[in-house]
Amino acid sequence: MNSNTNQPRLQAKHAVNTTLLVSQAKQHAWDIGALAANAEALLEMLHEQIDEITTPDVQRALLRVDALAVGARRSMLLIKEAGKEIEANLEQTEQVAA
Repeated sequence: MNSNTNQPRLQAKHAVNTTLLVSQAKQHAWDIGALAANAEALLEMLHEQIDEITTPDVQRALLRVDALAVGARRSMLLIKEAGKEIEANLEQTEQVAA
């Protein structure tokens, strides 16, 4: 009988814990998106700087860096999309828990 009286309390505690975890996960997903946006902006600034360099050797080196930056930009976009998916899934989880 004691377990029956504790059941609502445990369910409430579980719901609160789930809500807190969802809230934290949403914050992390938002942080990931913000970091990805910042990285993308920095990569764009790098690309603009490359266009202003006139020394051929330096420009070639920076173009290689830019090629790496393109790969990084793709990764950032994937991370942003993953963050959006995580946030959507967390919202569904939060609704189910409530």
